[in-house]
Amino acid sequence: MTTTTESRSRNALVIGVTILAALVAVGLVVWLLTRGDDGVSQASPTPTASASASEEATASPTTAETAPPTAWNWGLHELPGGPIRGAARIGDQWVALDGLEAWTSTDAATWQPATVDDTPPGDGTTFMGPVAALGDAYYSIGNWFGLGDAVQPVIWRSADGTEWTQVAPSDEWGWVFANDVATDGSQLAFAANEHDFGLGHVWTATDGSTWTERTSDGGPSTMNAIHGDADGFVSVGYRLDEDGNSLATIWHSADGESWTDATVPATEDPVSLLDVVRLPGGRYVALGVVGVQIDAGAYVIWYADDPSTWTEAAELAGGNLPGLLLATDSGVMAITGTLEGPAVRFSADGTTWEELPSFIRPDRLARATAAATDGSTVIILGGTDEADAHFVWLGTPITD
Repeated sequence: MTTTTESRSRNALVIGVTILAALVAVGLVVWLLTRGDDGVSQASPTPTASASASEEATASPTTAETAPPTAWNWGLHELPGGPIRGAARIGDQWVALDGLEAWTSTDAATWQPATVDDTPPGDGTTFMGPVAALGDAYYSIGNWFGLGDAVQPVIWRSADGTEWTQVAPSDEWGWVFANDVATDGSQLAFAANEHDFGLGHVWTATDGSTWTERTSDGGPSTMNAIHGDADGFVSVGYRLDEDGNSLATIWHSADGESWTDATVPATEDPVSLLDVVRLPGGRYVALGVVGVQIDAGAYVIWYADDPSTWTEAAELAGGNLPGLLLATDSGVMAITGTLEGPAVRFSADGTTWEELPSFIRPDRLARATAAATDGSTVIILGGTDEADAHFVWLGTPITD
């Protein structure tokens, strides 16, 4: 995903182990354009109407956690737009974002269109994406695809989620595809990849418009997701080894300027990390994909109490992108793809996972591609490959 308003959003491509990295770098781009969404888009406790966005979004995680729910109650609704590429909780309303449209809702069942500056940077396709807060504003970061291989980030700004205006593009970007955005309270940071597989950087800005490229001491990597809070940033992705296989990569930074590669578990198969969140107790959790994506694939969960050193926690069955994490007041959800549709698992600590049997699967094969929470209640958004339906799952925890 990251921040309290952060969206988690991230099509299935049949690939071999040796081109796993290509899926994450380019398959996610294709999926962003065809999914019921980026991705992932990747949240913490929600801001209240009385406090500034960054104050609520970036407080360090608390030391106490809410008791995990004993069950979840799910409702399934349809959204008039889509595909969904970002979701957030802003004030007392849910916000969903797709190509050049956005919607708001107070109950996740009835949605109203928001006003969006839909002027494209040029000929091509433009879409909105994940959301992060800075100061008293919220920023959605998406991408523009022009002719040939031209691509660059596009950023929108909003005071309350109901009206979005574009921010002038940075002259520094070049060929950059933005995957996720987060804040530490004083600056925004987005995780990005470049044209070549396994390459990318993190970009930071204190004003949402003037951006600086940041690279870890281990060298460039395709960065798929980023989390931020008052303790700094953690970003996850992959780089390629000499044989073209993906090597999971985690960067961390206390100030957004100096970045360091973390120590990650050794793996026998290629692993690409897709998402990262932080639990209320302070633990980081990362989700990755391992092996062949479709028939024999799986997801891997890693965790860290110190962002410099990570431990393997679990392997989850699946193998069909996308894969998202969503941190709540009581734990973390892993929202993954299977050949039958979305699967949702919950963990109180990031190490022990249980599938939620009450999760409702629609009558058509759908993908869950974005999620948000107010800390307790969650929404998961997605759609069908044919883009003929766009779904909203509303999950309410039961603690009895």
